[in-house]
Order: sequence, then C-alpha cells, then structure tokens
Amino acid sequence: MRRFTRIPYITGVLATCLLSSAAVGPAAAAGEAAPASTTVVTYGDSYTANPSQVVGVANQYEELKPFLADYPRTGRLASGKECLQAPDNWPRLLRDRGVDVRDWSCTAQTSRTMLDRIDASIAAGDLTADTDTVIFPVGLNNFGPWGQKDGVDVTDVDAVQDAYRADMREAARRVRAVAPGASLVVGGMPQIGDGDRYCVVNVVPDRPAGLSVPYLATAESAVQTMQRQSAAEIGARFVDLKAASRGHDSCAPDAERYIAGLVDTTTPDYKMIIHPSQAGQRFIAEQLGAVV
Repeated sequence: MRRFTRIPYITGVLATCLLSSAAVGPAAAAGEAAPASTTVVTYGDSYTANPSQVVGVANQYEELKPFLADYPRTGRLASGKECLQAPDNWPRLLRDRGVDVRDWSCTAQTSRTMLDRIDASIAAGDLTADTDTVIFPVGLNNFGPWGQKDGVDVTDVDAVQDAYRADMREAARRVRAVAPGASLVVGGMPQIGDGDRYCVVNVVPDRPAGLSVPYLATAESAVQTMQRQSAAEIGARFVDLKAASRGHDSCAPDAERYIAGLVDTTTPDYKMIIHPSQAGQRFIAEQLGAVV
C-alpha cells in the first residue's frame, strides 16, 4: 500500500482545482479530415468537456440559465446532473474534421461516474452497434475529492489504481454488450507540470512562476501508469498524451503552453484555470483523431 504524505494547504487547493478531472500513432496533419462515416463516442472529464468557467458559475443560478440555453451540454442524468461542454472542445474540433462524435464528457467525471454516462449514452441512442470507436479519457479525478466521493481512499495510490482498473473492466463490458465491434481507446492526460513543478502564476510574459507540488506530480504519474495498464487489460489502445505533449506544460513559454495556470493572464485562449488552452484542445484533437 502506497500512501501520499500529508498535503499542505496550498497543495490541497491546487489538487481540488486540477482534479476537477501501447504506443501513440503519428498525429494527424493539421486540417486533415477523418472519414465522415466514423462514429465516435467519447466520455471524459473537464479536460474533454472544457466549458467556460464563467458559464459554469452562471449555470448554477436559475435566473441566468435562460441566457445559457444555447451553450452545449449533454442531457440530464437520473440524478439531475447535466454537463456543460465548450462549443470548441476537442470532440467538436473532430466534428469539424468530418468525424461523427457523440460527446458524453462531464466536469468532475471519474472512472466510476463514467459508468452512469455510458448507460445514459446507450439510452439516448448514441452508443449503438454501429459505433466505431469509444474513447475513455478519465483518471485524474480519481485522485481528487470526486474519487473520495466514490468511496476510494485517494491517499492510497494502490487503492485508486485498483478501483480504476475495476471500473474500466466494467466500462468495457457495458460498451461491448452494445457495440461488440467498437475499438476502445484510453486517452491519456497531457503533461501538466514540469516534474513536480506547477506554474500556477502566469502573469509576466514568458515568465511562468511555479512551485513544487509532489502530490499532483505523483497523481499525474500514477494516472499514466493505470491508464496504460488498463488499456492493455481491456484490449484498448492507449494514447500517451503526456509523452507527446512534453515541453508544453504549465511552465512552458506562453505560445507553447497547453495548460493554463491558477492565476493566469498570459496563456492564450483558455476557458478554465489549470486546464487546456485552445492550443491544448487542438493538440488532443490531433492525437486522438489519428486513432479513430
């Protein structure tokens, strides 16, 4: 049993903000269109959904919801939860390339709550026997408060990884019961920190300011390991976004940065703190578009 050491207050704050959430084939060339007949169903956390933080806050107030009616979202679950999704997140960027994508991503999604989304996508008629590819880009939230809510001790790396693998086996079973011919893809996480350094204050051009956050570095590494292992176990393809995005983390120069900071005025075009910028979303679309 491996446990994290006691987490300082600032690390806990960062973890809550950040954890809101085989080999890779060559990336598709920019603008290259995938076959229009490809039907993809994707799940995923806020790194996939990527809704505007402002819209997310406004959506909590009933009097403001009428003004947000046109903002993309996936229908309500039995619990009443609905999921906002950016109009230009990576699933929709794939749509722009001619891929038929059904987006069932949701902020705070874990491998456990993804199972409910799979059931909902079946009920909605999006996951069917005609589905070509199913993508499972989840894992980091399993180490945060949402993983704790699933009943898993998030300070115990082995327990988190064991629960994740069990959830992924169940996810594959549910998908294959409906779409036995679908290819399964486990989408990894892009590189977030530079080692254990996370640049949370980016306010001076090309001078990102970071601090050491061992908890998040351990979680980031553990997620990659459990995703790779689970992909092999369920017969899925693992797309290693972490390796492919090396040098584009939160501490990269402004124009090369795929992940925004906590206080950030220099990362171009991002919607949520400590989440992918639009350049990061394009990168994910290119990497995953190459395997669908």
